[in-house]
Amino acid sequence: MKTNDVCKMLQELDPDNKRHVETDQGAICFADVLPGYYDGAGTYFDGPYNNGGKFVIDREHDKVRIYTMDKDEAILNDIEVKIVCKDKNCREDYEREIKESKDEYDKMKQKSLEEWTYKTLQKYKEGWVAVNFKDDRKGLKWIKGDSIENTCGGHIRALHDSGFFRHVKEDYGIKFKLDIYDIDDDDQNYEIINNYMKEEYKDGKVTNNFNG
Repeated sequence: MKTNDVCKMLQELDPDNKRHVETDQGAICFADVLPGYYDGAGTYFDGPYNNGGKFVIDREHDKVRIYTMDKDEAILNDIEVKIVCKDKNCREDYEREIKESKDEYDKMKQKSLEEWTYKTLQKYKEGWVAVNFKDDRKGLKWIKGDSIENTCGGHIRALHDSGFFRHVKEDYGIKFKLDIYDIDDDDQNYEIINNYMKEEYKDGKVTNNFNG
């Protein structure tokens, strides 16, 4: 099924263009043209799926991929969820479900931020420094002398969102300087930070607000 086939099918179903389109995976976000081999081979039906059509696996031709998002993904990405429902009880059920999901995700995200902030502080204690190079081929890396390591998503979030790191412009890019409580990043202060973080994780309880 090609693009014009999809458009024709939708127009036949909704000639007045009054209905929203969804998929069985959630709401449509956007579409993109990709190589056939990218992120798994493309798939489509050659002919009607219920009348002799063949299911095709195709790595050789470009494909149009439609990206979707379900309710839980929207909440996780801090996107407002709007409820359209006249029934009061039904609407309240949705509201309660959304609030419970949001509270749970907020706890998970905060815990993840705290864990990765601790790991990032440990990297600094070991002598590594995060640098976002102007050269896109390098990007955000860990630097220690002549050694270079890749960062991961957790490190990047901690560097940007924890509030512990100041962005310092250099000729080669942006250096992330440890700047907790206006102290210098020497060995003694690293130990203070390390002990402080351990105290926060005592008995599995986290009390510090890293964004404060």
